[in-house]
Order: sequence, then structure tokens, then C-alpha cells
Amino acid sequence: AGRRQSTMDFIYEPLVIFNAEDGGKPVFRLATSYKFSDDMKSITYELRPGVKWSDGQPLTSADMKYTIDLMLKNAALDTVGVGETVASVEAPSATEVKINLKAMNSDFPESLADLAVVPEHIWKDVSDPVAFKNEKPVGSGPMTELRRFTPQVYEQCRNPNYWDAASLHVDCLRLPQI
Repeated sequence: AGRRQSTMDFIYEPLVIFNAEDGGKPVFRLATSYKFSDDMKSITYELRPGVKWSDGQPLTSADMKYTIDLMLKNAALDTVGVGETVASVEAPSATEVKINLKAMNSDFPESLADLAVVPEHIWKDVSDPVAFKNEKPVGSGPMTELRRFTPQVYEQCRNPNYWDAASLHVDCLRLPQI
């Protein structure tokens, strides 16, 4: 599976990106680290403290746990194969997420690179998450504000609460619909 590479990349910050131009070296984004258990059947991510959703609410391990549980319950939402690999997920602290795997899988961090962590405080009230259009997304990425969405153009603007705002050098992106 390849990278998603869509407008969602700007709305939902990945946990970690693996830089193909640098030998697959991890570049941490929402996560600051990850570590496998000795038996390689679980992996623990440490999330970046202080990250906020675009609506100002804190992003915590509960959001990541909720997202993975949501995918386990709704296969149609599982774009990264968690249903095939994940046995369960725990959130032992606000910044720690432990994912228990069905079997050893050293490639799991790469497969999770496309995971779009969603805000539990928004999605928990959605009656049908598979049909949910999410027309006003609340995200953790750099460009979460949808200024315009037409058949011709898709315009996304800065997340007012983006954790890495100092790295942004543009205010909005205008993407043609193809």
C-alpha cells in the first residue's frame, strides 16, 4: 500500500512519516517516538504533548484509541488494515498508546503512516460513521479550514491551532478537482 497523498493529508497529521529519500528514516509528527515490545506483538507510541485539534480541544491518546476502535468496528473505515493486524488498543496515559497486534509485524509502523486520527469528541456523536460526510472536519494537520469546495477547486487554509505553525509558509492551498 502506498501513501494516501490527498487533501486529507493536510487535515489529519500522521503519527510518523517514513522518508523514502532518506532510507525510510522516521520523521515524527503526532508521535514523538514508538517502541516495539520484546516479543514484537505490541507497539507503544508516545504522542506529542500539547497538540490541539483545529477546534482548540486537546488531542490525546483517547482519540487514537477511539480511531482504531472505530476502524475495528467499521471495516469500511479501515483504510490501513488495522482489522487484519490489531487485536486491541489501550491508552494508559494522555500521551501513550499501546497497540496489541494479532501477530508479530515489524512493518506495522509503516502501515499506520496513513492513519487519520479523528477527534473522539466529534465522532462519538455520529450515528453512522461510515455515511458521515464530515463537511466541516476538525483535524490536527496544517490545513484544516475548508474555505471552498466546488467541482472545480478545493481550498484549504491554516489550522488555527497547528502544533508546528512555525513551519508553515503559506496561508491557504488551492487544489484543482481532477
